[in-house]
Amino acid sequence: MKKYLLDLLKGILIGMAIPIPGFNAGAMAVVLNIYEPFVNSFSNLLSKPLATLKDIWAMLIGMLIGVVGSIWALVWLLSNAPIPTALFFVGLVLGSLPRTFKNANRSKIRVIDIVLFLAGVALVVGMPFINSGAVQEYHFDFPTAILIFLLSMIAATANVVPGVSGSMILLALGYYEIIWVSVVGAFFVALTSFDFPLILKTIVPVIPFGLGVILGMVLVSKFIAWLLKKAPQAFYYAILGLLGASPFAIIFSVYLEYGAAFLASGWLSWVIGIFTMAFGIFGVVTLQKYEKRKDNVTDN
Repeated sequence: MKKYLLDLLKGILIGMAIPIPGFNAGAMAVVLNIYEPFVNSFSNLLSKPLATLKDIWAMLIGMLIGVVGSIWALVWLLSNAPIPTALFFVGLVLGSLPRTFKNANRSKIRVIDIVLFLAGVALVVGMPFINSGAVQEYHFDFPTAILIFLLSMIAATANVVPGVSGSMILLALGYYEIIWVSVVGAFFVALTSFDFPLILKTIVPVIPFGLGVILGMVLVSKFIAWLLKKAPQAFYYAILGLLGASPFAIIFSVYLEYGAAFLASGWLSWVIGIFTMAFGIFGVVTLQKYEKRKDNVTDN
């Protein structure tokens, strides 16, 4: 029972990370020190569905709760307290870097490791500057369904790679609000208000969204699981670059999306932000110590 509750909590945290521009599910899985099991589970979802679902059902429920909760809670927090909220997630990233470096540093550093690290940094730093402007009009029809499916698959693919934000890609392409507010948000508003005619109307666009997310995560998870077996050190150096540059991407992306609230924040917001960042670091370090102690008990 304790394992399922812990998996539920981890799933909630992973789900919360998905809609945040500059952050993602893969990065949160690294923060929680469960990245390899996370990837392996999704890579086996189609080939071993029953066995996989038996292992990760609590996490999947948690992810759903996290996504739903974050659509409202995190949007409210980012709109009203963007700096403390952003710095909390920065703290989560900073707290996870030592463990990520330990995973990457398996043998002598090679040229390919340095190249992949720098490529990861460049990708994350450059992505927030790609912004085509938000697409305002939304009308659901068959071409829109195909577009939602493709965009969701791309965003889900990115979400498995730590530091590459699927929501940041949607933001750059101009479809962030349409996907998260007009499609996913509208459905859960109808669901929580028990408006059954509206549920039937809004669930239709969610179907291509859900299919795209599942397919994207499964396909890229299979590829990443293969990379973790064949070239773990090189892959983790790439992750280290992606994750190490994430604090910049988080802060800059929040500034782009919530600029007015960001600029209106005074010095007190930065002071509070330092404390929320410290809390994020402390939370990650504490969780990692617990995981290490749990692993030692299991081994013994």
